Amino acid sequence: MRPGPRTIQALMVLAALSLLAALLPLLVWPLLAAAVAVFAMIAAERRMLGAVTVTHDEAPVFVLPLDEEEKVGFRLATDASRPVRLSVRRVWPKLVAEPSTTLSGVCRPGETLPLACALRGVQRGTAAVDGPHLAMSFWGWAERLVSLPARSELKVLPNLRAVRRLHHKLNDVFLRGLGQRTAPRLGKGREFDRLREYTINDDFRDIAWKASARHRKLIVREYRLDRSQDVLLCVDRGHRMAAMTTRICRVDHAVNAAMLISYICNRMEDRVGMLSFGAQVDGGIPQGRGAAHLSKITAYSTSVQAEYIHTDYLALGAHVRRRLRRRALVMIVTTLPEM
Repeated sequence: MRPGPRTIQALMVLAALSLLAALLPLLVWPLLAAAVAVFAMIAAERRMLGAVTVTHDEAPVFVLPLDEEEKVGFRLATDASRPVRLSVRRVWPKLVAEPSTTLSGVCRPGETLPLACALRGVQRGTAAVDGPHLAMSFWGWAERLVSLPARSELKVLPNLRAVRRLHHKLNDVFLRGLGQRTAPRLGKGREFDRLREYTINDDFRDIAWKASARHRKLIVREYRLDRSQDVLLCVDRGHRMAAMTTRICRVDHAVNAAMLISYICNRMEDRVGMLSFGAQVDGGIPQGRGAAHLSKITAYSTSVQAEYIHTDYLALGAHVRRRLRRRALVMIVTTLPEM
């Protein structure tokens, strides 16, 4: 328990009036009566607050995208028969920019009080969240302090909101969901698509001479862009990637970029894998595709953290040479040393 704001104001007024008691002795008894009334109100409110039980409801996991603001909400309820004024303080882990937030509201009988605050994730990882710390009051003469138990944890993931924005942009480009059928991507790839008759400006190197002899007219091979290609993303976690740029460090930018590239590769029907490297190379996630595979990459990328170690590119090259059994695109996300 602690004195409420009304108690502090009343005591300040009584202290100021008590200075006049030396000049006006008639004020002594009214001041004593007022002081007794104040302490009676404090005792009554303290007794009533002691019988109030507070419950809170919130999601078991709060998920935040890295370097994006996201609202986090929870609900409070009491068993009091009259409105209760609640002042709530939440202490957040170091994964977010805000160390703590303070909210307030009035919880009425039979109702729940919804509260929400905006948080910005600045570091990837998982941490437990402390329960709300409350100050309850009916009339403001006394406040009861209550700490509710912890029920949830906080996860800061790579910027999946940017992936969703990219998803909408790709839907606009490919006209998905508008009743149109996606055609194969034609081009000078290596994957054979079909045979067709020769037309002007076709490359003579694409002529299928045996098919032309059978049909007694020129037939050309048509190719489409390669699909199901292997893409390996290599994220540097050396000491240079620990430097801060804007609100997050370089390795966080690298992980966000890797997540966007992973989604694009999966959308283009390519197989994508991911690893991290520093002084040693972490095996990471092998190449694959599909929603379940993207979830594995997201979970793995959450654990990639910069370390104060040197970056061994030769070890990365040796690992990639042993790992890859077929042609693949290797993308290294790193920062070069300053000359």
